[in-house]
Amino acid sequence: MNRYHKRPNAWKKIDNDWLQQAGFLALYLDSFTNNSSVVLAIELVESRKVLLFAAAAQTGNWLSWSSVKWERKGVDTDELLARTVFYKVGHHASHNATLVDVLEWKMPARNLFKRLVEKTDHRVLQMDGVNPTSCDPNKEPAKTAWKRLGTKPKTTDLYIELEIR
Repeated sequence: MNRYHKRPNAWKKIDNDWLQQAGFLALYLDSFTNNSSVVLAIELVESRKVLLFAAAAQTGNWLSWSSVKWERKGVDTDELLARTVFYKVGHHASHNATLVDVLEWKMPARNLFKRLVEKTDHRVLQMDGVNPTSCDPNKEPAKTAWKRLGTKPKTTDLYIELEIR
């Protein structure tokens, strides 16, 4: 034991080496869990409207949806997406956050945002407060677009409140 602590033998010590493996292990595990995000679709029973929360879903997730077998007769992924009235963009609105076939966008992500604005008639809300003026629910043209839906989002620095019936 006395020789173990002597300076010439320091290169042999392994006391803390196991701690250096945590980063490697995390990266290793991440390679097996990518594209396994939980996506939540909530159907409002009376109106049959769908709220879609894509979380960190990436292209691989979207591609798997076409093979999902639904218990309810007449329901498939395309039909569910067609009834979606609220879509929380996934994966930080990156270029692989929304499958191309779903929204017809092209890379890079700024084109995704532009297409979202077009497809939603300026009803795009961002929590970071950098929405373009045209998407401000208190200003035109977004104000009129929200009014046509019969609702108006309440936006604050901390949250966005939206009632969907």
